[in-house]
Amino acid sequence: MQRWCYQYHGLNVESDIEIPELDLFAAREPFPEADVLITLEKSPASLISDDRLAISPRLPVVHDREFGLRIPQAADFRVQAGRRILISPSASADFKAIRQYLLGSVWAAVCYQRGIFVVHASAVRDGNAAVMFCGASGHGKSTTAAFLSERGFPVLNDDLSCCSFPADGGPQIFPSSPRIKLWADALQALGLPHNDAEACRVRTGKFRLRTHRSTDHKPLPVAAVYLLEWGEPGIRRLSGLNALRQFLHAATYRGRVIEELGELSNYSRHCVHFLEQVPVFQFTRHRSVSEAAEATELLTGHISGLRL
Repeated sequence: MQRWCYQYHGLNVESDIEIPELDLFAAREPFPEADVLITLEKSPASLISDDRLAISPRLPVVHDREFGLRIPQAADFRVQAGRRILISPSASADFKAIRQYLLGSVWAAVCYQRGIFVVHASAVRDGNAAVMFCGASGHGKSTTAAFLSERGFPVLNDDLSCCSFPADGGPQIFPSSPRIKLWADALQALGLPHNDAEACRVRTGKFRLRTHRSTDHKPLPVAAVYLLEWGEPGIRRLSGLNALRQFLHAATYRGRVIEELGELSNYSRHCVHFLEQVPVFQFTRHRSVSEAAEATELLTGHISGLRL
């Protein structure tokens, strides 16, 4: 049986299914031993048994520290010990949808189980460093990254960023799949044609585009993190408990899953360690996408000032 191998977020991944979104991370030869195995169940069958699914089929469930997710018309997913992902497709499986969930919620569960720090953030590259943008869903993480990419800041990550803490330096983030999800009004404001995008299976009304990026996918040090809020345009630095409280609110992805996996203590330590070494700013701007260009100019100037 053919298998595909990828070096993704510092892990050797061996998969029963091809993942075109990870083509930049394809390994040249098989691994002696994979860190993560993605296994496709050949016959459609439920991998998850949990009464909560009857209430909300898309609700992630955790039982005995195993993660489960059911997506109707796509697949059941189960993640075991951060080492194995089981996928059981539905009879009418949409494999594009399967891959989108695989690289989102399911991959985040893998990282949590392995103790890898995951931040709800998009990120762009600024020279040899990364700048991150955190916020709850709908706060413009992807839009901010997309507007910056038009000004020479290549997109590194969209929505989720996986971090490492090397012994000889500050926090670093790994580049992710070169895709970004945008609303139709953001596409229009950026002058990007809809025919270059495909409908997002995970978020109705959004479109996915491939981003342009170098083939170098080494982790980059984090220069700064911006917490996105709505309001009068401005940028101010946060510190102390205020920075920690706002960072936790903006940067935590699926907090209930972190708790139920027994990783809350580890995650909290990572947050504190991260904030001890990375400056945190609050970036407020108007909601209207038509005013995003002006806000981006403000942000671009601030990012440039970090290099001084």
